[in-house]
Amino acid sequence: MGRTNKDGEALLVIVATSARLPGGRARWQKFFQELENVKGILLNVNSKVTNTVLGNETITVAGEGSLTETLGDLRFSLSGTAFFQVNPSQTEVLYDKVVEFAGLTGSEKVLDAYCGTGTIALYLAPRSHKVIGIERHKGAVEDARRMPRKMALEIVNFGQEMSSIT
Repeated sequence: MGRTNKDGEALLVIVATSARLPGGRARWQKFFQELENVKGILLNVNSKVTNTVLGNETITVAGEGSLTETLGDLRFSLSGTAFFQVNPSQTEVLYDKVVEFAGLTGSEKVLDAYCGTGTIALYLAPRSHKVIGIERHKGAVEDARRMPRKMALEIVNFGQEMSSIT
């Protein structure tokens, strides 16, 4: 699987049942050097027999472990396994509609359930009093928690599960 951004850069994610790479890590690092616009190769380990594709462990094999994408004025650092809309240009159109329909005045508290990497929450944050994002996927939560500091938005808090809200 893979992730690309508007700049044509990519992350490749290999999903395997063990952390052993065919041919070893050196082979994949050499392969990485031959790829244009590929910022990193990641190995996601899922040894469980379930209908879930991705496992909980992701290892950076070569290059970088994340990719940068923009939505409006916001820049997001995305890990290879975190959810993010696949068409960022159309996502901006969609999020602008969310802003329009929400009609925020700046005094509201907004709850973004199943927030993924927090893109909607962060898009709404400058127009809200407080935004809380909730997500269960560990990688997405880690990406989301990095964003507010990076963007100097202190009004966004991300919890890992619904039970974290009291």
